[in-house]
Amino acid sequence: MLPSQVSTGLWTTLTLLASITAQRPDETADPARAVQITTHAAPNPCVVGQVVALRVRVAIETRFLTAHVLQPFRRPLDVPVALQAAWLETLAGTALLAPEAPAQPATLAANGRVVEAARLPDQVVGEQRFAVFELQRRCVPKHAGPLRLSAPRLELAHASRFVDDLVHGRKPVDRRTAVLTGQPVLLEVRELPRDGRPAGFTGAVGALQLIATAAPTAIARGTVVKLGLRIVGAADPRAFPAPRPTAAQGWHVLGELDSLVGAERHVTYDLAPLRADVGVIPALELVYFDPGSGRYSTARSAAIPVTVAKDAVSAVRVAPTADDGAALHPIKPSTPPAPSLPHPRSGVLLAVWAVLPWLLAFTLRSLLRARVAWHTQSLRARRGREAAAALRTRLATDPQGAESALAGYLAVRLGVPTAAVFSHDLAARLQRAGISAPLAEATARCVEDLGATRFGGTLSDNPQDVGKLVDRLEQEFP
Repeated sequence: MLPSQVSTGLWTTLTLLASITAQRPDETADPARAVQITTHAAPNPCVVGQVVALRVRVAIETRFLTAHVLQPFRRPLDVPVALQAAWLETLAGTALLAPEAPAQPATLAANGRVVEAARLPDQVVGEQRFAVFELQRRCVPKHAGPLRLSAPRLELAHASRFVDDLVHGRKPVDRRTAVLTGQPVLLEVRELPRDGRPAGFTGAVGALQLIATAAPTAIARGTVVKLGLRIVGAADPRAFPAPRPTAAQGWHVLGELDSLVGAERHVTYDLAPLRADVGVIPALELVYFDPGSGRYSTARSAAIPVTVAKDAVSAVRVAPTADDGAALHPIKPSTPPAPSLPHPRSGVLLAVWAVLPWLLAFTLRSLLRARVAWHTQSLRARRGREAAAALRTRLATDPQGAESALAGYLAVRLGVPTAAVFSHDLAARLQRAGISAPLAEATARCVEDLGATRFGGTLSDNPQDVGKLVDRLEQEFP
């Protein structure tokens, strides 16, 4: 026997032995036992205008995560799962606040894109240890009534048996796709109480604190006082106007800078005194509703003593108005010269000649826009028909390419990148493009099913059904 034949036989024997040993199934590789999905909304119930934290938490047994969960994506993720929870992106009847960056981020796929979840401390349940990850979004309900958070859906690829290939490394033998669903949550939103509501309430819901600082406090001629106000608390910081000094209190606001710093709202006022006897920047007040106590309260900043030089008074005079009791007007001469009045006919002619060029320009611009819109729509329709024909050809020759073919067709028809087709608002985009609601929903479901092929699944729709779906779309697209 030749040495090469001995070497080949030994290699084959070692590979078979490794495969036989590695293919023993692991009885603990059960996603139903190893993965938990929970949804939370707090506080629940809440009131209109209150900040509510929406959370979806995924707990995966650490051994199952490291030994059995597969990486189905081209870009490796810390947690190789795909989560669907549309209310993390949009929730009707609410205003979603900007998400906060997690302290310990871990990447996963959520609603078709890579996001950073917060890595929480591990949980131990019996003899199982779970790695816990959480996605959070804060929202502010705008109307009273129930808000339903749909059940989150999680997909992952896993295997219980592997082959230790000497060339390619560890390879799954029984690759499968698991789909797990959490529970929906119903958020109860109540009206703000009318009893005891102060006249100065402007929409702040949540306990607040006002912190004011000023510099300088010794005001000379030409000096501008910087009054800094920090609004700290649980309320939506942008839901109400910030309090400010008024002319009736002896101060002229020259300008202001309003910004968010983390969860706090910072406002800086440039002030000038209106009277020399102003000895204090008064306390600023803000009325808010405290959901904890169920009562309306008032937050107050501390008054800040100042000294004002006689020549530092702003050269303005005050005239009373209905807003805050005073408005500021620059001093004008007491006897202004009487203006000369033009002849009425000349004024009309001047007005006509002044308006005519703008009217002609507006008309020309409207015509150009209409022509460009018509040309764009015609071009998109022609390209859409070409994409539909290419899709039918693709389905006839390569049925497995239905996913990319349908995505390419919809991208052409909607005028978006192909990747944007796999988004949670596809049905809404189709309706805005002129597609009826039932057909738009059916198309979105078909695209969602096609997305399962990324996780090793198979196409649930017959390619002929995909072709019929495109035929219906072509009949409705303008």
